[in-house]
Amino acid sequence: MEATVRGIVSVWEAVYPALLALASISALGVVGYILGRVRGERKPLPPLREFRFGDHLVWVLVLGLALLVLPAGAWAERAGGNMVTVMGGLYLLRGLAVLVWLGASVLSSGWVIAVWVLAALVLYPVTAGAALVMGISDTWLDLRSRPGVKTGGG
Repeated sequence: MEATVRGIVSVWEAVYPALLALASISALGVVGYILGRVRGERKPLPPLREFRFGDHLVWVLVLGLALLVLPAGAWAERAGGNMVTVMGGLYLLRGLAVLVWLGASVLSSGWVIAVWVLAALVLYPVTAGAALVMGISDTWLDLRSRPGVKTGGG
């Protein structure tokens, strides 16, 4: 048990800069929301289903994976792990946005949405994996801007 906890702590120490970056991005989102509300904006942030970022950032993920795989030393492993953690978190959120968009455009009943959310929470490892894959694939497929599919406003 002690060895397992020590291993987990060493991983958390190695990716601390990435976790700090993700927390800072989250804090900037909260501050942007608060400032918008103080200014009197009704919707200071767009809905989650419209979350996206530059497609060119996929190369940061690719570089991080390359640094993890190549035997370039401890610095490369740590830098690659941090890059993959930050971009993995962002692509997980982008995939969650795609899943929310998909749920909002396909599901109409409140009970069906509640069951869908409950199943996603119970099966969170599968949901997280699917969201990550959908977030990365949204970079190339741009699922939410397909012709004939309503993306905004309900």
